[in-house]
Amino acid sequence: MACGHGYPTSQFIQDHELKFSCLNDCLSLYERAAYNAGNNQGPFFNTCVWGQPSVHFGVRSSRDPSTSYPTTQDKFTPLFSSQLQDKWVQFLGPMACQDPGIKTELRLPWVQAKDWILQQKLHCFSSGLTPFQFCNNLVALGICNPPTAEEMGAWIAGNRRLGAFQGLKILGFNIDARGPKFGQTAFQSFHAHLEQHLHPSDKLDLTFSPIFSEHLLCKISRYAGMFQKPDKTSLISLAEDASCGDWRSGENIDDESGQLFPIPFGQNREVLDQLVAASD
Repeated sequence: MACGHGYPTSQFIQDHELKFSCLNDCLSLYERAAYNAGNNQGPFFNTCVWGQPSVHFGVRSSRDPSTSYPTTQDKFTPLFSSQLQDKWVQFLGPMACQDPGIKTELRLPWVQAKDWILQQKLHCFSSGLTPFQFCNNLVALGICNPPTAEEMGAWIAGNRRLGAFQGLKILGFNIDARGPKFGQTAFQSFHAHLEQHLHPSDKLDLTFSPIFSEHLLCKISRYAGMFQKPDKTSLISLAEDASCGDWRSGENIDDESGQLFPIPFGQNREVLDQLVAASD
């Protein structure tokens, strides 16, 4: 799946320090990456790395090579301003200058981080995936707790054109022409199915949370596209043909055949009814 997050991305992240103490450190790395990308050399050669999730922050800030775009300094100077740093310290509160790996009781709510970054009105941080991934990164850093399934579902329902909402539609949820509560409940149902059936070992490997569930949904349309063949095979028909009648949690862990699934494909109607009732 060529989405810019494969080996080149992984290798680049391992080889470079991506936590910058000042603006110049950030500019230096980006300019070196831009040079390597332009000359197709060095450890960085996949320009999709820097195009995720906002093309504005890519090494090349435009998909049209004939279009002029801001310099690296133009793009990143506002993010290192003293005013923004002061607001950041205020947002952190007691967490400021603490080790988030130790002071776990000081972690902030994910939704609070989302509200804060939107209030800053920074270029490309006002909607879509950039502020969303900003909040997810704060979870990875231990600054915020993961979002609840309800909070993640509300975000997905409010971003109907993005991958997670489209993934829910492909899986059969009739939410396109309905209100946001339907999209929110659909995600909660999807996440509850994974939470109920994934083995604890799988959850540990996947760092399972609503963040993982959203990420998985984003890939559904890509996976579905792989199976659109002349013989009318589809991701859904393959799932319908797969037998999960004797499915047992954890049997997939040591399976080398690739035929045992980590979850059953059928939805638990009782769980779905409970979620729908709770959302009324």
